[in-house]
Amino acid sequence: PWTSFMAKTGSSINHAPIVSIDNQSIVEGKKKEDMYLLVRGNDADGDPILSYEVKDTVGINNFEIDGVAVDATSGYVFNAKKLNDLFLKADASSSTQTLSVRANDGIAWGPWTNFTLTSQANIAPVVSSIANQTVKLNTLKNISSLVSVSDANGDTITKYKVKDTTGANSFYVSGSAVNATGVNGYEFASSALSTLSIKGDASGSSQTLQIAANDGTAWGAWTNFTLTSQANVAPVVSSIADQTVKTDATKNISSAVSVTDVNGDTITKYKVK
Repeated sequence: PWTSFMAKTGSSINHAPIVSIDNQSIVEGKKKEDMYLLVRGNDADGDPILSYEVKDTVGINNFEIDGVAVDATSGYVFNAKKLNDLFLKADASSSTQTLSVRANDGIAWGPWTNFTLTSQANIAPVVSSIANQTVKLNTLKNISSLVSVSDANGDTITKYKVKDTTGANSFYVSGSAVNATGVNGYEFASSALSTLSIKGDASGSSQTLQIAANDGTAWGAWTNFTLTSQANVAPVVSSIADQTVKTDATKNISSAVSVTDVNGDTITKYKVK
Protein backbone atom coordinates (compact mmCIF):
# COMPACT_ATOMS: atom_id res chain seq x y z
CA PRO A 1 0.00 0.00 0.00
CA TRP A 2 0.99 3.60 -0.41
CA THR A 3 2.55 5.30 2.57
CA SER A 4 1.67 8.98 2.93
CA PHE A 5 4.09 11.70 4.16
CA MET A 6 4.13 15.50 4.16
CA ALA A 7 6.87 17.42 2.47
CA LYS A 8 7.37 21.08 3.42
CA THR A 9 9.36 23.19 1.01
CA GLY A 10 10.81 26.66 1.40
CA SER A 11 12.53 29.09 -0.89
CA SER A 12 15.70 27.67 -2.38
CA ILE A 13 16.89 31.12 -3.41
CA ASN A 14 19.95 32.42 -1.54
CA HIS A 15 20.10 36.12 -0.83
CA ALA A 16 23.66 37.36 -1.05
CA PRO A 17 24.82 39.57 1.85
CA ILE A 18 24.85 43.34 1.60
CA VAL A 19 27.57 45.53 3.13
CA SER A 20 27.00 49.13 4.26
CA ILE A 21 29.69 51.66 5.20
CA ASP A 22 29.82 55.46 5.40
CA ASN A 23 32.31 57.68 3.58
CA GLN A 24 35.52 58.15 5.57
CA SER A 25 37.80 61.15 6.18
CA ILE A 26 41.25 60.56 7.70
CA VAL A 27 44.15 62.93 8.26
CA GLU A 28 47.07 62.41 5.85
CA GLY A 29 49.25 59.45 6.82
CA LYS A 30 47.03 58.37 9.72
CA LYS A 31 44.98 55.19 10.18
CA LYS A 32 41.46 54.33 11.21
CA GLU A 33 41.64 51.16 13.30
CA ASP A 34 37.96 50.64 14.10
CA MET A 35 36.84 49.47 10.67
CA TYR A 36 35.14 46.45 12.25
CA LEU A 37 32.62 48.91 13.70
CA LEU A 38 32.10 50.68 10.37
CA VAL A 39 31.73 47.70 8.00
CA ARG A 40 28.23 46.34 8.52
CA GLY A 41 27.32 43.09 6.74
CA ASN A 42 23.67 42.04 6.52
CA ASP A 43 22.31 38.73 5.19
CA ALA A 44 18.55 38.47 4.55
CA ASP A 45 18.69 34.70 5.08
CA GLY A 46 20.43 35.07 8.41
CA ASP A 47 23.54 33.34 7.06
CA PRO A 48 26.81 34.18 8.79
CA ILE A 49 29.32 36.24 6.84
CA LEU A 50 32.29 34.00 6.13
CA SER A 51 34.58 36.30 4.18
CA TYR A 52 35.04 39.83 2.91
CA GLU A 53 36.77 41.31 -0.10
CA VAL A 54 38.13 44.85 -0.33
CA LYS A 55 39.20 46.67 -3.47
CA ASP A 56 41.36 49.73 -4.03
CA THR A 57 41.71 50.34 -7.75
CA VAL A 58 43.97 53.35 -7.25
CA GLY A 59 46.51 50.96 -5.73
CA ILE A 60 47.98 53.04 -2.91
CA ASN A 61 47.52 50.21 -0.44
CA ASN A 62 44.98 52.00 1.72
CA PHE A 63 43.80 48.74 3.30
CA GLU A 64 45.84 46.98 5.98
CA ILE A 65 45.41 43.57 7.61
CA ASP A 66 47.37 42.87 10.81
CA GLY A 67 49.12 46.21 10.31
CA VAL A 68 50.48 45.25 6.89
CA ALA A 69 49.36 46.97 3.67
CA VAL A 70 47.61 44.63 1.21
CA ASP A 71 47.47 44.95 -2.57
CA ALA A 72 43.76 45.31 -3.26
CA THR A 73 44.00 46.72 -6.76
CA SER A 74 42.17 43.65 -8.08
CA GLY A 75 40.48 42.81 -4.80
CA TYR A 76 41.77 41.18 -1.61
CA VAL A 77 39.81 38.40 0.15
CA PHE A 78 40.11 37.70 3.88
CA ASN A 79 38.33 35.59 6.48
CA ALA A 80 35.50 37.40 8.30
CA LYS A 81 37.26 36.63 11.58
CA LYS A 82 39.99 39.07 10.50
CA LEU A 83 37.58 42.01 10.20
CA ASN A 84 38.81 43.22 13.60
CA ASP A 85 42.28 43.53 12.05
CA LEU A 86 41.17 45.58 9.05
CA PHE A 87 42.65 49.10 9.11
CA LEU A 88 42.19 51.95 6.65
CA LYS A 89 45.13 54.27 6.01
CA ALA A 90 44.99 57.72 4.45
CA ASP A 91 47.35 58.73 1.65
CA ALA A 92 50.45 60.77 2.40
CA SER A 93 48.94 63.82 0.71
CA SER A 94 45.44 65.19 0.23
CA SER A 95 43.29 63.07 -2.09
CA THR A 96 39.83 61.59 -2.63
CA GLN A 97 39.24 58.11 -3.98
CA THR A 98 36.62 55.38 -4.18
CA LEU A 99 37.15 52.11 -2.31
CA SER A 100 34.93 49.04 -2.33
CA VAL A 101 33.97 46.18 -0.03
CA ARG A 102 31.69 43.15 -0.33
CA ALA A 103 30.81 40.06 1.70
CA ASN A 104 30.32 36.33 1.13
CA ASP A 105 27.94 34.04 3.05
CA GLY A 106 29.60 30.82 1.90
CA ILE A 107 27.32 30.57 -1.11
CA ALA A 108 27.66 33.79 -3.04
CA TRP A 109 29.33 37.17 -3.08
CA GLY A 110 27.14 40.18 -2.50
CA PRO A 111 27.45 43.30 -4.65
CA TRP A 112 30.30 45.75 -4.20
CA THR A 113 29.57 48.64 -1.84
CA ASN A 114 31.53 51.76 -2.70
CA PHE A 115 32.60 54.46 -0.27
CA THR A 116 34.82 57.52 -0.49
CA LEU A 117 38.11 57.88 1.37
CA THR A 118 39.20 61.49 1.77
CA SER A 119 42.81 61.92 2.85
CA GLN A 120 42.58 65.24 4.62
CA ALA A 121 45.36 67.72 5.25
CA ASN A 122 46.14 68.06 8.94
CA ILE A 123 45.06 71.31 10.57
CA ALA A 124 47.16 72.16 13.61
CA PRO A 125 45.31 72.57 16.93
CA VAL A 126 44.48 76.00 18.31
CA VAL A 127 44.79 76.98 21.97
CA SER A 128 41.99 79.40 22.78
CA SER A 129 42.89 82.80 24.19
CA ILE A 130 43.83 82.77 27.86
CA ALA A 131 42.88 85.71 30.03
CA ASN A 132 45.79 87.71 31.40
CA GLN A 133 46.74 86.56 34.88
CA THR A 134 47.62 88.49 38.02
CA VAL A 135 49.43 86.51 40.71
CA LYS A 136 50.93 87.60 44.00
CA LEU A 137 54.70 87.56 44.43
CA ASN A 138 56.16 84.03 44.80
CA THR A 139 52.68 82.50 44.66
CA LEU A 140 51.65 79.50 42.52
CA LYS A 141 48.41 79.39 40.55
CA ASN A 142 47.14 76.34 38.64
CA ILE A 143 45.96 77.41 35.18
CA SER A 144 45.06 74.01 33.66
CA SER A 145 41.35 74.87 33.64
CA LEU A 146 42.11 77.94 31.49
CA VAL A 147 43.69 75.90 28.68
CA SER A 148 41.13 75.01 26.02
CA VAL A 149 42.07 73.54 22.63
CA SER A 150 40.14 72.99 19.40
CA ASP A 151 41.25 70.68 16.57
CA ALA A 152 39.46 70.88 13.23
CA ASN A 153 40.34 67.24 12.44
CA GLY A 154 39.05 66.00 15.78
CA ASP A 155 42.52 64.74 16.73
CA THR A 156 43.46 64.06 20.32
CA ILE A 157 45.98 66.49 21.80
CA THR A 158 49.11 64.53 22.66
CA LYS A 159 51.38 67.18 24.16
CA TYR A 160 51.81 70.84 25.01
CA LYS A 161 54.70 73.28 25.17
CA VAL A 162 55.07 76.48 27.17
CA LYS A 163 57.50 79.35 26.72
CA ASP A 164 58.80 81.99 29.10
CA THR A 165 61.37 84.14 27.33
CA THR A 166 62.00 86.28 30.42
CA GLY A 167 63.57 83.25 32.07
CA ALA A 168 62.20 83.51 35.58
CA ASN A 169 60.88 79.93 35.54
CA SER A 170 57.31 81.13 35.71
CA PHE A 171 55.90 77.73 34.63
CA TYR A 172 55.58 74.69 36.89
CA VAL A 173 54.71 71.18 35.68
CA SER A 174 54.08 68.27 38.03
CA GLY A 175 55.06 70.50 40.94
CA SER A 176 58.49 71.51 39.65
CA ALA A 177 59.76 74.66 37.94
CA VAL A 178 60.63 74.10 34.27
CA ASN A 179 63.08 75.94 32.06
CA ALA A 180 60.92 77.27 29.23
CA THR A 181 63.33 79.92 27.96
CA GLY A 182 64.40 78.17 24.74
CA VAL A 183 63.06 78.88 21.27
CA ASN A 184 60.81 75.83 21.48
CA GLY A 185 59.98 76.28 25.14
CA TYR A 186 59.32 73.26 27.34
CA GLU A 187 57.31 70.24 26.15
CA PHE A 188 55.20 67.98 28.33
CA ALA A 189 52.63 65.22 27.78
CA SER A 190 48.96 66.14 27.71
CA SER A 191 48.45 63.85 30.70
CA ALA A 192 50.35 66.40 32.83
CA LEU A 193 48.19 69.37 31.85
CA SER A 194 46.25 69.18 35.12
CA THR A 195 49.46 70.14 36.97
CA LEU A 196 50.30 73.20 34.86
CA SER A 197 50.83 76.24 37.09
CA ILE A 198 52.40 79.67 36.93
CA LYS A 199 54.32 81.42 39.68
CA GLY A 200 54.58 85.09 40.43
CA ASP A 201 58.08 86.61 40.36
CA ALA A 202 59.89 87.69 43.50
CA SER A 203 59.19 91.34 42.73
CA GLY A 204 56.54 93.25 40.84
CA SER A 205 56.72 92.61 37.10
CA SER A 206 54.74 92.01 33.92
CA GLN A 207 55.75 89.52 31.22
CA THR A 208 54.36 87.60 28.26
CA LEU A 209 53.99 83.82 28.52
CA GLN A 210 53.04 81.40 25.73
CA ILE A 211 51.48 77.97 25.24
CA ALA A 212 50.90 75.72 22.19
CA ALA A 213 49.40 72.26 21.56
CA ASN A 214 50.32 69.26 19.38
CA ASP A 215 47.86 66.78 17.82
CA GLY A 216 50.44 64.08 17.19
CA THR A 217 51.21 65.51 13.75
CA ALA A 218 51.99 69.20 14.12
CA TRP A 219 52.34 72.04 16.60
CA GLY A 220 49.75 74.78 16.59
CA ALA A 221 50.62 78.46 16.90
CA TRP A 222 51.65 80.03 20.19
CA THR A 223 48.90 81.64 22.28
CA ASN A 224 50.13 84.56 24.40
CA PHE A 225 48.95 85.86 27.73
CA THR A 226 50.34 88.27 30.28
CA LEU A 227 51.49 87.37 33.78
CA THR A 228 51.53 90.25 36.22
CA SER A 229 53.39 89.57 39.46
CA GLN A 230 51.72 91.86 41.97
CA ALA A 231 53.14 92.94 45.32
CA ASN A 232 50.87 92.25 48.24
CA VAL A 233 48.87 95.23 49.46
CA ALA A 234 47.82 95.01 53.08
CA PRO A 235 44.07 94.97 53.80
CA VAL A 236 42.31 98.11 54.95
CA VAL A 237 39.66 98.18 57.66
CA SER A 238 37.08 100.81 56.79
CA SER A 239 36.44 103.54 59.32
CA ILE A 240 34.16 102.49 62.17
CA ALA A 241 31.72 104.98 63.59
CA ASP A 242 32.31 106.03 67.17
CA GLN A 243 30.33 103.82 69.53
CA THR A 244 28.31 104.77 72.61
CA VAL A 245 27.75 101.97 75.12
CA LYS A 246 25.99 101.99 78.49
CA THR A 247 28.05 101.55 81.65
CA ASP A 248 29.03 97.87 82.16
CA ALA A 249 27.10 96.87 79.01
CA THR A 250 28.38 94.77 76.07
CA LYS A 251 27.82 95.59 72.42
CA ASN A 252 28.63 93.33 69.44
CA ILE A 253 30.36 95.41 66.75
CA SER A 254 31.19 92.65 64.21
CA SER A 255 28.69 94.09 61.71
CA ALA A 256 30.51 97.41 61.86
CA VAL A 257 33.83 95.89 60.73
CA SER A 258 34.31 96.03 56.93
CA VAL A 259 37.56 95.19 55.14
CA THR A 260 38.83 95.70 51.57
CA ASP A 261 41.79 93.88 50.01
CA VAL A 262 42.97 94.98 46.56
CA ASN A 263 44.57 91.56 45.96
CA GLY A 264 41.31 89.82 46.67
CA ASP A 265 42.88 87.89 49.55
CA THR A 266 40.81 86.28 52.27
CA ILE A 267 41.22 87.92 55.65
CA THR A 268 42.78 85.37 57.99
CA LYS A 269 42.93 87.22 61.27
CA TYR A 270 42.37 90.50 63.09
CA LYS A 271 43.98 92.34 65.95
CA VAL A 272 42.52 94.98 68.27
CA LYS A 273 44.22 97.46 70.49
